[in-house]
Amino acid sequence: MVISLDIPTVEAVNLMCGACGHLPLLLTSDGDFACADGHALPERDLVLETGEAWCVTPAGRLAYVTDPKHAVRVMSEAAAAMALPDGESEFADPHAAYAEASSALLAAAANGLRLPAGTEVAR
Repeated sequence: MVISLDIPTVEAVNLMCGACGHLPLLLTSDGDFACADGHALPERDLVLETGEAWCVTPAGRLAYVTDPKHAVRVMSEAAAAMALPDGESEFADPHAAYAEASSALLAAAANGLRLPAGTEVAR
């Protein structure tokens, strides 16, 4: 028997230069981020939504991913929701929410973000 799971793939989102629209913003030798034309990313533009975290991809690109702590929180809430009767959960599909959050956690890890020591992940 073959079981197939449709697990969403979550990847880091690369940032585009606001001045010229080029992708990606790369780490420069002085520790800033700039596009290929040399436009530096102003620090005031480094604002994230709740649940997101900055990362530098293995290719040296500035990007953001789901914060690992946020992904673990969603995984825990989705795991608890799986035990509830249908219709009593805040999630339309707790299994899909768990799968998406676990994929986001893997994307964060692939881009160098780790969980704080002692963090427990619901299974």
